[in-house]
Amino acid sequence: MRELTPEELDSTYDEPMTLLKDDDNSLEGIELFSAVEECIGNLDFNIDVDDMELHYAYQNPQKDFCHLGFNFGDENLYLVLVVQPVAKTVFGYAIIDTSKL
Repeated sequence: MRELTPEELDSTYDEPMTLLKDDDNSLEGIELFSAVEECIGNLDFNIDVDDMELHYAYQNPQKDFCHLGFNFGDENLYLVLVVQPVAKTVFGYAIIDTSKL
């Protein structure tokens, strides 16, 4: 799994991003827990995957990318997992500090 550049992350975003509903099944078949574990293993953060919380899940209008925001325990720090729901794959990840946006 690779960390996305800011340009790559931006290319997966398009207005309006819409919140995935609880009954949306577009992420079925994607190993999200394993992907988060792999990301955490690549990063220098002292956190257990079980302590992370999914705070949001948005998809772009074309429905070819979803952004899943997992909180690290700091209210401003997120692991954003970018998923391709049609291909059932994880495109990559980014670390976002919302206090720096």
